[in-house]
Amino acid sequence: MNKYLLTLFTIVITLAGCAPTQTELTEQGKRILNLTHEELAKTLIKGKTSQNEVKKLFGEPYSVKVNEKQENTYYYSLINSKRSEDYIPFISNPKYNNKIVHLSITFEKDVIKEYELSQRSLDTRYMLAR
Repeated sequence: MNKYLLTLFTIVITLAGCAPTQTELTEQGKRILNLTHEELAKTLIKGKTSQNEVKKLFGEPYSVKVNEKQENTYYYSLINSKRSEDYIPFISNPKYNNKIVHLSITFEKDVIKEYELSQRSLDTRYMLAR
């Protein structure tokens, strides 16, 4: 009987550790995640939009690089992961539908010189070992 309870307890604790957690995105994170190239062209104006305006729109970049011309490049990167509801721990593979967004903005004399937005979807079920 004790072995049965211990086994049951172990399984319950293990499965509880697999419970999904949800992290809320900030407003800036949501804005970046939902960006389109058309919207970005209206929002970021080359030669006009300043570094401070970009920070107000998108928050602090996760990385800043200064090149040899002393131009700052801000890097923003987000991954939005949604796990499918049909995942059963230890029985089936999880199916994650990820949206990955990278935004880089280069500034020259405090205003935007150029920017690049890349977005892709990644279905990780094919990347996991079966």
